[in-house]
Amino acid sequence: MKHLFVSFVLTVIIVGCSSDDTVSPISDAGKVPGVGSTFDFDFYFVNSANNPVSDAATKGQYTVTATNATMFNRSGVWSLMGSFSSGSSNTSNPDTSVSHFCYDSQNDVLLNAEFSPDQRLWLRLPVSTGIASKDSARFESRSGKTVMSVITSKLIGQETLLINGTSMPTVKLELTTTETLTSGAQQVSTTMIWWAPSLGMFVKTVNSSDQAAGSYISEMQRYTLR
Repeated sequence: MKHLFVSFVLTVIIVGCSSDDTVSPISDAGKVPGVGSTFDFDFYFVNSANNPVSDAATKGQYTVTATNATMFNRSGVWSLMGSFSSGSSNTSNPDTSVSHFCYDSQNDVLLNAEFSPDQRLWLRLPVSTGIASKDSARFESRSGKTVMSVITSKLIGQETLLINGTSMPTVKLELTTTETLTSGAQQVSTTMIWWAPSLGMFVKTVNSSDQAAGSYISEMQRYTLR
């Protein structure tokens, strides 16, 4: 799920999923974008002073390829194919990814995270209920180390962003991943997510880590709904 707000290269054994910390509801059911809808993004790094590291941002476009599908034990799933290019000409290093979303029975967003080709986990984004969620996974990294990963998501509030000059109401969330080695060493990363219910899509993410100086940002530039 490269270029989205969750990306792991690992082998997973799902340990559990729980929810707590009730907060007042924020929104009703959001939109499901139709097949052929497109979302154009810029992806770039900023340093600790919040200045872009490079003038050449990665460009990306997500296209909705399926809706109302049933997969990975969930129904009502919509899928997006992302294609990306980087470099000053935005034609080098082409890349692609596939992402899957759906709503649960309480109208929270579920994001399907691929941990390995045959292991997946639905991560809950509490855009509707405001109920904090925690997911756990134990996996083996490429280097053979066993890692325990705890992923928590919580509601921050509502915020209006500008997308191509248009005001867009969003729900702001925080996704925190804590990875612990058997040695006790830890790495913590935090991703801020701005989800637009009227689009059925995130419009901005900011990812930072306790072991990196700066952040990786994705920002929607324009969209077309079908």
